[in-house]
Amino acid sequence: MFLPLLSIIIPVWNTGKTTESIVKSITSQVFQDFELLLVDDGSSDDTLDIIKQLSVIDERIKVFSKPNGGPSSARNLGLDKAKGKYIQFYDSDDSIPDNSISTAVSAIDETRSDLLVSGWRVDLNTPGGVIEGYKEINPNREYLDEKLTEYTLRSLGDSGVLYNLWNKLFRADVIRDNNIRFREDLKFGEDLLFYLEYVKYIKSIALIPNATYHYLTNSPTSVFSSSALVPEYRVVNDEAIVQFAGDKPSESESNLLNWLRWRWLISYWSIVANSKKSFAKKLSLISKFKIPNISLSSLKYIGMKKFSLQFIAYIAHKTRISALLFGYIVSLIKVIIIRLRSVFNS
Repeated sequence: MFLPLLSIIIPVWNTGKTTESIVKSITSQVFQDFELLLVDDGSSDDTLDIIKQLSVIDERIKVFSKPNGGPSSARNLGLDKAKGKYIQFYDSDDSIPDNSISTAVSAIDETRSDLLVSGWRVDLNTPGGVIEGYKEINPNREYLDEKLTEYTLRSLGDSGVLYNLWNKLFRADVIRDNNIRFREDLKFGEDLLFYLEYVKYIKSIALIPNATYHYLTNSPTSVFSSSALVPEYRVVNDEAIVQFAGDKPSESESNLLNWLRWRWLISYWSIVANSKKSFAKKLSLISKFKIPNISLSSLKYIGMKKFSLQFIAYIAHKTRISALLFGYIVSLIKVIIIRLRSVFNS
């Protein structure tokens, strides 16, 4: 029986054409020792027919179909079927550069790490077309075999390289032996919860600066925007990160945790403010996500910029109006930055 070194799992829903594109970029890679699991999540168009045709062309492509249940349930089915030593998750509307798979697999083999984290490129989808290379995230080359909890809290509150699935290479035996699965009741932050559960059972993380993935932001097929507004999902994520930090976090972990929670709160305010909801609905959403037992982090652990931002947020969170106003300001700054980058990249 063929046992591939790598299992690549892609949930697919009404994205036949873009799926065809990323599949071709995978099959044309130098690295060939893989199986590609395409899990159709109850598509209502011709997507299933398209991916079935792809599987006829290349026997390494396996197609599975299930009733619509969201990307988490599709990924879970993929995990049930995967036979590789390593697991890679991709999204159907993104792309990968040449040699990205061999770069990641070589790095995890060479470092003998339990998790490989790489960089990625952000492509911006605008009304005037896609701006490729809008931004690139390149983490420092590191090998970590201690203080993984502290590193996770620091990274999530800073660079964000641990948020996503697609820039990581996981060990299948860790997932299998500990029955790690995605929460199917969530449509926001489920990838982060998967990582938080995974890192409990590992001893090392390796990071490389190489951009092994091209992420299309503002994708028309993305459900991020609407899901990010659901306060219940935010509450689950906040509870998960508090639980991850443990009952007795160190002084450093406690301060990094508090900053992370402020950062998430500010991010939520900004997304609410930038949404197309009515003013009354925005105020309602603001009131439904409140973070309990949060305090200010020390300047010593987070630096002046973050300390100042959290202090303003601390004042703003006293009322819904001030929180929403702060969200408008943050959202406006983000829009200005995006427009400036768009001009410089055009």
